[in-house]
Amino acid sequence: MGETATITQLQTKNLSKVQMRFAHNFEIGDVIMPTRDYKRRGLSKGQLYEVVGQTTDKLTLKSDDGSHLEVDTTFDKAVYHSQEIEIAVGDRLQWKKNDRQLGRRNGQEFTVTAIGQEKAQIQYLDGHTESISLFPAQNLDYGWVSTTYSSQGKTANRVLIAADFTIGQESFYVAASRAKHELKIYTEDPTRLLELAQESKAKENALELLRTQVKESQQQQLVNVSNEVSTVATETVISTPVVQPVLKSVASNVQSNLEASTALPLVQPVIQETPDATKVFEKPILKPKTSVPNVAFWTPYSAPSPEHIDPEHWQELVEKKRDSPRNCSFEL
Repeated sequence: MGETATITQLQTKNLSKVQMRFAHNFEIGDVIMPTRDYKRRGLSKGQLYEVVGQTTDKLTLKSDDGSHLEVDTTFDKAVYHSQEIEIAVGDRLQWKKNDRQLGRRNGQEFTVTAIGQEKAQIQYLDGHTESISLFPAQNLDYGWVSTTYSSQGKTANRVLIAADFTIGQESFYVAASRAKHELKIYTEDPTRLLELAQESKAKENALELLRTQVKESQQQQLVNVSNEVSTVATETVISTPVVQPVLKSVASNVQSNLEASTALPLVQPVIQETPDATKVFEKPILKPKTSVPNVAFWTPYSAPSPEHIDPEHWQELVEKKRDSPRNCSFEL
């Protein structure tokens, strides 16, 4: 049995679902694994296919048996970048993908105990052993370091923390609480690290974020309504004329000339009396009616013609129409 061996490592290629739908985002040598069976395309769930060619909208895949398949890019899949790494007896490795069938967890660590021609013997931290193949590509990586997220629930005698500006209160607590006996922290700015370790970077869920946005929107509406009411009140006050009282200065006759030149004049308001309504509106005076004579002041052939007519006789002649003025003729 040899002390070292070469194994193909698969690293996740971070492509979005939209990017996976376009062939130009794939490279020759990428490895594709369908997430379910596609019989029409000839693809099986969990099998690895190597990209050996590409066109504008299609990919040419190579299967384990050497056959080539030309497929489109609209099926659900995982995309990996493959590279070869060297492993040796005593190396600590970790899985980078969950596998329910084999009982493997993402971040689960193990140690290489023996290396053969086609397989290697590994041992987990709980003492469980397993044999893995060296030829198919594997989702594994070196276990020399681990992220804060993957180290949750683990402990070690000595812990080294590489802290940068991405660390927060939660991640710093998780990293620092992994050590049993010794802890060392490496950072470029200790002062900045102290500030970041006191700031929480916990993510809010969608419901809490929605509630916060609704609350802020309601508060903003109340502020806008209050500002509008204040603006209307201000405009009303400005547009209303203010009547100032008429002031009249009255000089004191007792002051001397010197005191009169230096002292301020005494100002007293002049109060105007409100007119009495009984004086403004007086009772109308009704003129007595003149009695209309019932006896004619003159009849023909009774007396000589009068030289003039009194006003009351004109009233009798015109208004009462006892005789038409057109039929009246006078000789003076």
